[in-house]
Amino acid sequence: MDEKYRRFVDEVDFSRQLLGIGLTCLRKANFATRGLYFQALSGVSLGLERFMKLCLMLDDYNQNGKYTSRKELKDYGHDLNLLFKLVSNRVAFPSGLHGIHYRVMDLLTKFANSSRYSNIDFITNDHDNDPMRFWYNEIDKRIYDELLTARQRNLIDSKCELYRNIGEALPGFVMGYYDENRDSINSSGELNYLLKRSEMLAGYRVLLVIEIIEYLYEIMSSMVSQSKDNHFHHLELGRFFATIMYGTNRDKINRKDFNRM
Repeated sequence: MDEKYRRFVDEVDFSRQLLGIGLTCLRKANFATRGLYFQALSGVSLGLERFMKLCLMLDDYNQNGKYTSRKELKDYGHDLNLLFKLVSNRVAFPSGLHGIHYRVMDLLTKFANSSRYSNIDFITNDHDNDPMRFWYNEIDKRIYDELLTARQRNLIDSKCELYRNIGEALPGFVMGYYDENRDSINSSGELNYLLKRSEMLAGYRVLLVIEIIEYLYEIMSSMVSQSKDNHFHHLELGRFFATIMYGTNRDKINRKDFNRM
């Protein structure tokens, strides 16, 4: 079997592993575990970048008999929005994605290019580009306001309020905690409320990223089916991505581990 094909398959699996790690961290992340947010965004952004570059490589190989050059791939850098546009232009079918998905891509692009070092940037030049703040205000709030039904919002509100009341009745030490906007949390009730809210929105947060992955998966599948190289007809994309994409939207929202053993 051709060694370049083997390496292509390895890279598909590596991209999927990064995405699985990122989604698992994103499902667990909240303001109290800021490191998980950075792990999540690192895994997802790098996984998407590598997978989209694979799409471009395969399409060039299908069209010209040669993979995209290393220099061309390097010149794309970490611009996920550019890569997404280039990959989308290679196929004729619509993405089915909406404005909020493109905001997710904006955040991931910004993170890949600069926000990975947001704390260091703030310390050294007063530039504040905290990705958690952006995610909360641009993504989590829009999930709550635009994607959830009134019944779902009421359910979240009532459960979170219950956790606030429980927290207020218990002794707690909350010094040092601050929310997504870096505002101090001054009571254990508020801490419990915010933790429960983040937990209940996390599944929807992950679903948005999965829907982006599913679109790119369909693009790759289309390119695989069109390949004149018979090796690619044996590429079992579904097997690689099953732990991310299987089941209903409700299954994906409830799932907490997206890694494949």
